[in-house]
Amino acid sequence: MGERESQGLSWITPDGKRIGAQEAEEILLGRVRQCEGALQGAVAELVHLYATTGRPHLVAEHIERFIACVSDPGRKAAGFVRMGVLMEEIQDFTSAASYYRMALALEPMGSDIWYWIHNNLGFSLNQLEKYGEAEVFCRAAIGIDPGRHNAHKNLGVSLAGQGKRLEAAKAFVTATLTNPADPRALAHLEELLAEHPTS
Repeated sequence: MGERESQGLSWITPDGKRIGAQEAEEILLGRVRQCEGALQGAVAELVHLYATTGRPHLVAEHIERFIACVSDPGRKAAGFVRMGVLMEEIQDFTSAASYYRMALALEPMGSDIWYWIHNNLGFSLNQLEKYGEAEVFCRAAIGIDPGRHNAHKNLGVSLAGQGKRLEAAKAFVTATLTNPADPRALAHLEELLAEHPTS
């Protein structure tokens, strides 16, 4: 075997040890994953700083840097969800919805992240009074995990916004029964009944 062929099948580590290409690939991919994790954490903290100090316009540049460096669609999607949550915190629901749509486009594996993308997008669309569109995402989140209360609550908001009061009340009741410790759905139900006592 010539020198060129043997170089393709082995790799020399920084300490001078010769290892196989497959082992070298595993080591290097492990390093990349560690760097991605560190980058994701640092970018999230920086974005949080910008968001909470009134500089959300500086966020996009760092999101682009993060996306360029992360290869796994699930981790990219999680990053977008995190950014969406930060935008919610500063009441920028248009940006939040945009981040959730970017996460949605990645079609990440795993029901947990898939649930939160749909639920949070539904929530943000409700805040933008796009109730019909929000309903679709809330129902999708419920289809992914009907045992979580958030999507039932958000579905209730979207239905109430469309004037579907009976369906909204049922969604709020389901959310309350699913998680009695969270008073938000019950508060929405009480508000709905106070506004429409005979409906």
